[in-house]
Amino acid sequence: MSMLRSITAKLMLVFLALSLVIITLIFAFSSRYTNKTVRDFYVEQSVDSVAAQLVAFYVNTGSWDGVSVHFESIIRRDFPEHVANTADPMFFLLDEEHNLVYPEKLPPLILRDMNREVKNGVSLKLNGRTIGTLVFLTSNYNWDVRQPIFLERINRLLYSISAGAIILAIVLGSLLAPRITRPIRELTAATRAAAAGDLSHKVKVRSHDELGELAESFNTMNSELDRLITARKQMTADIAHELRTPLSIILGHTDGVKDGVIPATRETFDIIAEEAERLNSLVEDLHTLSRADAGELPMNFSEVAISELVDALHLPQYQSVQGKPVGISTDIDPDLPLVKADPDRMIQVLRNLLNNALHYTPENGQIHITARRKDATTIQVSMDDSGPGVAEDELERIFNRFYRTDTSRQRDGEGSGLGLAIARSIIERHEGRIWAENRAEGGLRVVIELPVYKG
Repeated sequence: MSMLRSITAKLMLVFLALSLVIITLIFAFSSRYTNKTVRDFYVEQSVDSVAAQLVAFYVNTGSWDGVSVHFESIIRRDFPEHVANTADPMFFLLDEEHNLVYPEKLPPLILRDMNREVKNGVSLKLNGRTIGTLVFLTSNYNWDVRQPIFLERINRLLYSISAGAIILAIVLGSLLAPRITRPIRELTAATRAAAAGDLSHKVKVRSHDELGELAESFNTMNSELDRLITARKQMTADIAHELRTPLSIILGHTDGVKDGVIPATRETFDIIAEEAERLNSLVEDLHTLSRADAGELPMNFSEVAISELVDALHLPQYQSVQGKPVGISTDIDPDLPLVKADPDRMIQVLRNLLNNALHYTPENGQIHITARRKDATTIQVSMDDSGPGVAEDELERIFNRFYRTDTSRQRDGEGSGLGLAIARSIIERHEGRIWAENRAEGGLRVVIELPVYKG
C-alpha cells in the first residue's frame, strides 16, 4: 500500500508541478503583455495629445518660435513628475524642413540614429500641409506604467487566478490520482489473491488504454492458470484412475494365486501379463507425452512419401488382428510431393488415429483414409470413421490427455486415453496442424496438415 500511496503522491506532485509551471508561464506572459499593451496605449495617447497641442500652438503663432517653453509646459503637465524631470529628452521636434526645433541640442547617440528615429516619427499636418515631425524617443521613456490603478487591479486579478488555479490543481490531483491508481490497486489485490491460490478473482476493465490492456491480460492469464491447474489436477486423477485398474487386477490375481483362491493356470498368468502390458503401455505413453511437451522427444527427419507411411500400417493384417469386421479403405493421391517427417513418429500418429477410429466404429462400419494436396505448400491427410460424432464444443478438447466426451464416444477399458494427445504433440513438432470435425453424413473426421518438403 505504501508503494501505491507514493504513486498517488507522485501523481499529485506532478499535477501540482505542471500547474505551477503553466500558471507561472501564463502569469509571466500575461503580466508582461498587459504591461506592454498598457504602456503602448499610454505612449500612443501621450504622443497624440502632444502632437495635437503642438499643432494648436502652430495655428496660434504661425511658426515654431517659442515652442520650447510650450513643449516643456506640456511635458510637466501631462507626464508623471519623474518623467518630466528627467535629463534625457523624451521628444524632439523638427520643422517642415527637418531642422531641429526642440530641444536645442540632441545627445550624440540620438544624432547617430536620427534618420531611423525620424522615420518612426509623427507628421504634424495643418490643412494637408506638413508643418513638422514629432519624434518620441522610446529608449528614454522610463515611465513606470504599473502606477495606473486599473493595471494594479489587473495584476492582483492575475495573482488571484494563479492562486485559484494552484488550489484547483491540488483538488483535481487528489481526486484524479486515486482514480488513476485504482486499476493498480485492483491488480495488486488480484495478484495477492492469485498468490494465495484464488484464481477466480477478476480485475474490472475500466478503460481501453494501457492499464485496461494490462487488466485484460491479467484476467486472461488468471483464467489460463486456472484452466491449467484444473487440467493438471484432472490429469493426476485420470492417471491414478488409469493406473488403478490394471494394478488392481494384477494385485488381485497375484494375491488370489498366493492364497490359493485363484488357480495358477496359464489363463491367470495371461490376464496378469495382459494387464502388466497395459500398465507398461500407459507408462510409455505418459513418458512419450511428457518428452513431447518438453520438446525432448527425439525426431529423425527425412524425406517421406505419405503413401509409404500408409503402407507401413499394413492395413489388411491390422484389420485381421483387431478381429472387428470394419471396412478400411484408402484414397491416396499418387502425385503427392514428399514431406519432411520422422517416419516412425508419423506411423505412430496414424496408428493412434486408426486405433481411435476402430474403437468407435461399429461392426460393419467404414474407415476411410484420404491424402490430398491442399495447396502448393500443404498436404492434407484425413481419417474418417462411421462412429458417433462429437459435440461441437468438445472437438478441440478430445486432443487433451484423458479427456472424456459424452457417453457415445467414451472409452471402455481399452487404450490409455493418450493417443490423440500424443498425435497432436508429434504433429506440432512437424510444424503441422491436427484437428477433428464432424462429418455431414455422420461420424468423425480427423485431419492432419503437413508442410511440403521444400528441399
